Amino acid sequence: MSEVLVLNFTYEALNITSFQRAVKLLFSGKAEIVHNRERILASTSYEMRMPSIIRMLYYIRRPMQRVALT
Repeated sequence: MSEVLVLNFTYEALNITSFQRAVKLLFSGKAEIVHNRERILASTSYEMRMPSIIRMLYYIRRPMQRVALT
């Protein structure tokens, strides 16, 4: 469908993920929606706006990237 920007707990950009993965993170309680698109997805029992940006609810440590000196 579309891509979703994933932010760390501190609002740092982590990566871009698929819409399906973003919905899994939302429903498992690991992320929250920061910004929605105008498009609405509806099923027989649930309705939600498509997320465009989500934020993780816990901090994800990423190793520091080393820059090679030349």
